[in-house]
Amino acid sequence: MNEQNEHDVLHEKGANCAHEVARGRAFPHINYTIFQFASSVFNTRSKQHALHVFDKSITIAQALLYAAGGFVLCKQPALLAPYIVIPALSFFVGTALRSLINAPRPAETLDVTPLISGDAATDTTTDATRANVKRGKSFPGKHAFSAWSIAGISVCMALFTNAQYADVMLVFALVESVIALVICAVRVLGIVHMIQDVIAGFVLALIVEAILCALWLTLF
Repeated sequence: MNEQNEHDVLHEKGANCAHEVARGRAFPHINYTIFQFASSVFNTRSKQHALHVFDKSITIAQALLYAAGGFVLCKQPALLAPYIVIPALSFFVGTALRSLINAPRPAETLDVTPLISGDAATDTTTDATRANVKRGKSFPGKHAFSAWSIAGISVCMALFTNAQYADVMLVFALVESVIALVICAVRVLGIVHMIQDVIAGFVLALIVEAILCALWLTLF
């Protein structure tokens, strides 16, 4: 095999690997093991409802922290604008990408049932559940992407705001990062996302925000 053929084979393997990850077929044993564990822990309606409430609560908490950060930056319009615009643009990029890839949800590829209501049906039968669960648009995870976008922009603001507010924004960033980690864990344990979905949400959010922040600093 010559060098060109070796290069083509490696390129094809890399493309196939990326495709498997994006389409939700990577790491099936790891994902299935986690889903089985989650199903055994949250095995009653009351526990599943508690998981659902917790999922919504931490998402709201993240949004409130983001709003609080905006309030802190109100006296610095030059930073408030990117604080609002960059996460919005990042969310647009993430939404467009997940729609383009349209990766299947866990319940579509594995023999599992979502545990978080809103993503699962109210009926306990498998057929009814699968008829009502969210389908597709699983990769990258929207909640993970959004949570890490908020944490990321707070880090940027902590770096570029004046000393009076830097420490406050850094605290926001640290708390938001912890919440983002919890959100990722809950979305996987709730069997609405694969591990690779939330990891991709984290990586993509940081890459997109880093690029947008660099562009903002360059242009403005």
